[in-house]
Amino acid sequence: DVGIVTDEDEIKYLVDFSNTGNQDSTNTFVTVPVPTGTILIPSSVTGINASRSAVSASVGKVRRAAATINPTNTEITWNVGLLAQQGGNGKEGFQVQIPDGTPEGTVIPAQAAIQSDQVPQVVAKAVTSIVIAKVELNLEQTPNKTTASFGEKLTFTVDVDNGGDVDLTGIVVRIPIPSGTALVTLPAG
Repeated sequence: DVGIVTDEDEIKYLVDFSNTGNQDSTNTFVTVPVPTGTILIPSSVTGINASRSAVSASVGKVRRAAATINPTNTEITWNVGLLAQQGGNGKEGFQVQIPDGTPEGTVIPAQAAIQSDQVPQVVAKAVTSIVIAKVELNLEQTPNKTTASFGEKLTFTVDVDNGGDVDLTGIVVRIPIPSGTALVTLPAG
């Protein structure tokens, strides 16, 4: 899967895991390195305040896992514990922010892994986000007064601002003449 993002965006990742085998999975851990070039939002990590005893009771076969973040905020580990056979599953998640100024075309891959006492590490298919340039065109039209008498002139100022990351060309601004008025003059430029 590929997602398109701009700098300063946040990316939300959901990590689904399951046991489709014929035996319970014990001492199960799900690990995700925080994608390079992003900033982890620690408060977004699910299970961060959970203790193993608080999440050890499952509803049916769905599990909640206790999360830990390493000291450098570069890896998240969910301690799932027991994952029941033939359908035991869970879902955890986190968010990262793309730093301002991240160059267009930057590829941000993310990949999770799961392991247990019964199964060595299994690495999931990577998901990728690509940073595109942010286009932000702003237009503001302001009259010189809010009311006018018949025959009185109104002057409208139009401001166009490029708040994005890339130069824009070929911009055409079309502003309809307000009803009940007529164009008298138009400044050059």
